[in-house]
Amino acid sequence: MENRINEARVHPAFRKAFASLPDTPLVTMETAQAAYEQNCELLKRYARPHDDISTVDRMIPGRLPEDPEVKVRILEKVGRTEKAPVVFYIHGGGMYLGNVENSEGGALMAIRATDCVAVMPEYRLSWQAPYPAAIKDCYAALCWTVEHAEELNIDPDKIIVYGVSAGGGLAAALSLLSRDLGYPKIAAQIPLQPMLDARCCTKSMQDITDLRAWNGPQNKLAWDMYLSGLEGEIPAYASPALADDFSGLPQTYFYIGELDPMRDEAITYAQKLMEAGVIVDFRVVGGVWHAFEAAFNPMVMECIGMTNSFIKSVFDE
Repeated sequence: MENRINEARVHPAFRKAFASLPDTPLVTMETAQAAYEQNCELLKRYARPHDDISTVDRMIPGRLPEDPEVKVRILEKVGRTEKAPVVFYIHGGGMYLGNVENSEGGALMAIRATDCVAVMPEYRLSWQAPYPAAIKDCYAALCWTVEHAEELNIDPDKIIVYGVSAGGGLAAALSLLSRDLGYPKIAAQIPLQPMLDARCCTKSMQDITDLRAWNGPQNKLAWDMYLSGLEGEIPAYASPALADDFSGLPQTYFYIGELDPMRDEAITYAQKLMEAGVIVDFRVVGGVWHAFEAAFNPMVMECIGMTNSFIKSVFDE
């Protein structure tokens, strides 16, 4: 049953934007591809040229012989000559939406603020191939980036894994996988508004069901799509909240909206990281929903600025 968010719970600076949001039908495996195509068409309307940033797409081999090729997008300032640090940027979309073409925004802002190079993996979506396809694609692209550091003129010791929503969950999973395999080294992770817990059993997940924003029922359906066909226990590389050990993970910066159904799992994740001795900078942004940045007001710019300041601080170490 849908529980509409009371306007009084929404931050005053965001009330007009939230009130204008339409209800969004729930997406299942049967409707995911159509939702993806519709979303792509919608985002094309908001696409803006970026003449100051060069774009190169590459097809790289999968990590294992049986794995398919992975498309990666490499973004950098036009005319760059100096060796640069890297933001490995993983797009969001509930594991069933998004691609590198329509999800460049955060990467572009990071490049302009920090003079980094951004590498974006085009991971397979749930309706194309469920878990573990996405994390395998991301890991292959991350390893390729490190192993082609000289060709790309980047510093392999300064790589930040940065993801939003589903991409945030993949960033957290990638940090776990890289730690456990001992390669590659990640300087920091930024799992913004992350999709972490496949159990979908927290209070915020049960309470936030408003169809105008990402909500508990849609989150559960997204997990069902991502884990379709999986038998037995859910691995932490699929659902990072289920990890037994959070020690040895890279320093972490992230935030979550108060009205995000994933709020409580994000709070628990931050707490577990801190208890494991990981340096954590975490914030709950009051009165905002999942993906509130689309409102693009001064509070949004503050959040973006804080994220880029963290990136710069890591690169300056």
